[in-house]
Amino acid sequence: MSVKITNNILEDTDYLNFLVEQTEGDEFPWYYIPTSAHYDDKDNGWQFSFYHMLVEDGDFKRSNMSPIFEKLINECVKKSGYNNMKVDRARLGLFTRTESKKVQIPHVDKIEDHKTIVYYLNNSDGDTYFYGKRNGNEELDNYYVKDTSTFKQNSMVSFDGNILHSSSSPLYHNVRIALNINLL
Repeated sequence: MSVKITNNILEDTDYLNFLVEQTEGDEFPWYYIPTSAHYDDKDNGWQFSFYHMLVEDGDFKRSNMSPIFEKLINECVKKSGYNNMKVDRARLGLFTRTESKKVQIPHVDKIEDHKTIVYYLNNSDGDTYFYGKRNGNEELDNYYVKDTSTFKQNSMVSFDGNILHSSSSPLYHNVRIALNINLL
């Protein structure tokens, strides 16, 4: 399993603070979804979140917010080492604080081969988990946590998109905001 953590993605702290102010502000267009990873798992406990799709199917004009995030997206791709790949999707995700740790269902973002970058935007907590298989059985209870990435503002984790992963809720901060980038 190859999971790479990179710190200090943005050197421009004014730009980083601007992005945080935008996403934590009361005018940012967040959209509710009942489940963050699997639309068929709505009855599986805590799975809801809020999202904002910045890029979809390579379309950087998907959102009027995309232009302010384009510099960050490009910097993440550059520092990931996946420079010869195309941004297929860039999605902001927001989880709210919970009283006990809640972990999202393990998932992959796309079926086809891809690379994934998860950038931690704000000052928060809520780790990202990566899973390995115990045996050939595809049932979720046959997976175990193989690696963890601690949520740290202005850092990112990049990995093969076929690795099962999941987010978790913040316990000590109101919101956890991450930028998820998928590359083809």
